[in-house]
Amino acid sequence: MRAKQGWLKKLASTLRTALLLLVMPSLLVGCDKVRSLVGTSPEQARAIAKAAYIEGYPLLVSYGAMYRKHINQQSGQYLGPLNQILAEVRLHAPGDVNVFNPNNDVLLGTLQLDLRAEPIVLCMPTMGSERYYSVQLVDMNMFNFGSIDQRKSTNTAGCSLVSGPRFAGVLPTGVRQVLRSSTDFATAIYRTQVTDPTDLDLAAQTQSGYTMQPLSAYVANGSLAPGVVTPVPWRSYTDAALSSDFLPMFSYVLQFALSDDKNYLADLGKIGIGPQAKTPYEALSPEIKAAVQAGLADGAAAIAKKALAIDHRTNGWQDSAPYGSRSSYNGDDLLRAAAAQRAPFAPDPRDAMFMQVKTDSRGTTLDGSIRSYRVTFPAGSLPPVRAFWSLTMYDARTHRLVDNPLGRYVVNKAMTDRMITGPDGSLTVYIQVAAPAQDLQSNWLPAPDGPFELILRMYMPSTDRPSILPPGHGTWQPPAIQPAA
Repeated sequence: MRAKQGWLKKLASTLRTALLLLVMPSLLVGCDKVRSLVGTSPEQARAIAKAAYIEGYPLLVSYGAMYRKHINQQSGQYLGPLNQILAEVRLHAPGDVNVFNPNNDVLLGTLQLDLRAEPIVLCMPTMGSERYYSVQLVDMNMFNFGSIDQRKSTNTAGCSLVSGPRFAGVLPTGVRQVLRSSTDFATAIYRTQVTDPTDLDLAAQTQSGYTMQPLSAYVANGSLAPGVVTPVPWRSYTDAALSSDFLPMFSYVLQFALSDDKNYLADLGKIGIGPQAKTPYEALSPEIKAAVQAGLADGAAAIAKKALAIDHRTNGWQDSAPYGSRSSYNGDDLLRAAAAQRAPFAPDPRDAMFMQVKTDSRGTTLDGSIRSYRVTFPAGSLPPVRAFWSLTMYDARTHRLVDNPLGRYVVNKAMTDRMITGPDGSLTVYIQVAAPAQDLQSNWLPAPDGPFELILRMYMPSTDRPSILPPGHGTWQPPAIQPAA
């Protein structure tokens, strides 16, 4: 009899459990707090996806640049392989078709660093104090994580070690500093000043003294074995990476960006991204996948809105993006993504600031076919820099240099000694298609017979008054472009 009663109790308990399981889904409908105990809600998935897009945007922009310039030899933009300094030895001309707003102030060099196996040692020769140079270091998160430049050095020969996030070694003898990237790949951008075409050979000679070596090769006694890593199965990059192909691309690129934030990785895993994803995105419910797609769109819209918010203009000149180091962003991933959208790989404003103008003082588009223009720097109000400045003309339709009888594409600090100043000490640059009077041609910056734009580049902005820094809020302002009477 007791055995029969025990069996009946077990049966009743089983029936109650089954009934509870049948009723539970209806209890969870509309209750996000309870639903979160058994899975990710659509609202949570949408918020995670928005944050993922904002966090991942700089990574994908950086990977795309690396893929086109150093991986895919058929991209049309291919420069050369990884871990090799790829340097220009010429100045640009109007016929160059694959360069957007080319910079003739400096010889540019690019080094795409693969830091997975071991650090890379960058060495510089002794530099003349009169020649500006810099090596800007940018990781895939678009952090400017270090620089080697005139601003911080004594211009004497020296070496710096660039490491990835996993390096735990010691500083070798003869190396001045360690510059640590937050990602396995990073970009070094070399800039070497060219004062004018006659200076090209000397600038190229200086540039040829820049060297790079893996740490194992730099250590003289051979005590360090070369690092070995598995070849990367490169994933093809297209423009869809920032839209329909974002999730698989972000999940792929995450392997190069070491993160110790367990909560961040766990959140990504909830929407099928990254190493903690227990369920791939494709296997998520239609409701969650729709929420994820909505979140990605939210992220893209937030970046675009922020990019407009930081589009500060002074007298028509667009200021540089607020680019900088990890500490300067202070955890503001949206600001970092917006800066990467506006000006990827831009230098730290302390090293260089670039300002662009496309309209005159009345807000009208600059157009050489309609009128001539003037820009006047009052006495003592040339751009305050510790290195040099330049003003370069571009065709707004092609973004190329403008062909002209003088072969002059730029006005810069080195030319001011040969330019005419007014009785009050001001300096006026004449911006027009036709040549001005003979005695003013030293001040002429030829314009195209159509829309144009100007870029003012300022290297090592002064920190003294008047100061260009901080961008958009310094005491010095560029003068507006005035239409001629």
